[in-house]
Amino acid sequence: MKRYQLAWAEEQPLLKLSLNTERYRTHRHIVGNVLDDALIWGTGTYIESYFNSTDVKTKVNKDGEKFLTKEIAENTLKEIDATAKNFWIAVKNIREQAKKKLTDEQLMKLFDQLVAVSRDVYAYFMCSREEVMHAVETRLVALLKQKFPATSQDALITLTTPTEADVLYHEKKDWMNVIPNPTEEVIQQHVEKYPLLLYNITSEEKAIELMKNKAQKQKPDELRAELQENKEKRRQLKEKQEQLLKEIGSEEIERLAGFIRRMALGRLKLKECWGGTSYYLLDFFRQLAEKAGFSTYEVMNFYTREDMENLIKHGKNISKEELEKRKQNYLLHYLNGKLCLYSGEEARRMKKELLDGSLPKRDTTSFKGMIANTGKVTGRVKLVKVADMEELNKIVKTLSKDEHILVTGMTNPTMVILLDKVKGIITDEGGMACHAAIVSREFGVPCLVGCKIATQVLKDDDLIELDATSGIVRKVGTP
Repeated sequence: MKRYQLAWAEEQPLLKLSLNTERYRTHRHIVGNVLDDALIWGTGTYIESYFNSTDVKTKVNKDGEKFLTKEIAENTLKEIDATAKNFWIAVKNIREQAKKKLTDEQLMKLFDQLVAVSRDVYAYFMCSREEVMHAVETRLVALLKQKFPATSQDALITLTTPTEADVLYHEKKDWMNVIPNPTEEVIQQHVEKYPLLLYNITSEEKAIELMKNKAQKQKPDELRAELQENKEKRRQLKEKQEQLLKEIGSEEIERLAGFIRRMALGRLKLKECWGGTSYYLLDFFRQLAEKAGFSTYEVMNFYTREDMENLIKHGKNISKEELEKRKQNYLLHYLNGKLCLYSGEEARRMKKELLDGSLPKRDTTSFKGMIANTGKVTGRVKLVKVADMEELNKIVKTLSKDEHILVTGMTNPTMVILLDKVKGIITDEGGMACHAAIVSREFGVPCLVGCKIATQVLKDDDLIELDATSGIVRKVGTP
């Protein structure tokens, strides 16, 4: 067995990653947060996160069995809702306080608040990962196969798709009020309510420009029809679920499927927390950047929690040389409670020593994934490794529904603009509760999630067959 397996890959700031990794030390009481060996490899702002393969099987999968107990499952869902609520209370307070010039003492107090609520969010997000949900999903699949030997996959998809309106539906509904009058004030009010739209955007001017362009291109009648169609699909799905559950007559199946649906909604609610934090707290990070003598972008993306604490408390800053090294590469390694950061050439040396032996062969021609939505298509790979709206707006112009299959580490709400332009979705990360699984059903395209190696062995324009009936991706040709 290879030492590490890819968990997820995405554009992420180093602050989030350091807190995300520290939670294995501070939040082991929350289901799934029991890894003792995890590694993150960064190239610029794009990172690949790896879990120790043995830890996953012997610790994380095992810990996830707790969710088979109704009380633990229900309590965790309640805690997820409370965590998201507490996060926004704290972050709104930080945003308000940062409108004025803060002392070091005030900065430190607010930063401590941000650290505390952020770690909670990342820890509870782990609960929805496929490694933690493994026991629940495996049990539900086994039960459905007993009831429907030939159609269990269809039943699984039907029963695990949420029917409640999520934050993305509500955002589109509210956006209808913006389109007729897209002034800066109206747009600013909208993005303050939905900052997840501005993932990795670090300028108010850029945010306003992007949203104005969006308003100009959006046709109200089309959006209204889309919202109505979404509402009707959810109504029909709920009716279908109720009929299917009545036919099955199993309290356990109903409970497990309901848990997955609610976990999917909770997962998106937690993803919303970090998706727009950088933009929402620009004033706060600008004050840290001024203190550091670097740009807001540099401080946001290449400072750890410890770096920021040293800066605020002790006036101790990282060097320009160290910053430049981190922009090239860094490796974050958590092992048995200790967290080490390597940068530049040292990071590349440690990657070779620790990680390279676990990477897939570049000539891999096929791999497996979890079926999130059934179907079989052949198309050209569109590899997406960005998440901000500005870059995605450029990518969407290159897509053709008749030609492209989206391949990415994990989907984000900002990627929705791509999804009606592709014929299939493949992700490295995810289980039945992930964003890609849910939106693939909404858009009616074949989807495999949890493939682990897709972004590493596929390249732009590779011709591939996405077989989401057998759960296999095959290379058919190269550019």
